[in-house]
Amino acid sequence: MDRPKRRNMVLDLRAIDDKIRLWLGAGDIDEDDRQALETVRDLISDLISRPG
Repeated sequence: MDRPKRRNMVLDLRAIDDKIRLWLGAGDIDEDDRQALETVRDLISDLISRPG
C-alpha cells in the first residue's frame, strides 16, 4: 500500500478507535458488547502497528 493511502487508513482507524474508547467509557453497555468492542480495538491496534 502506498504511503498516502496507508496514512489515511491509519487516521481512519485511529478515529474509529477513539469512538470505541468513548463508548467503552460511557459505561452503559452490556458485557458482550464491551468484549466485542475491546476485540475490535485489539484488531485496530494490530493493523496500525503493522509496518507499512
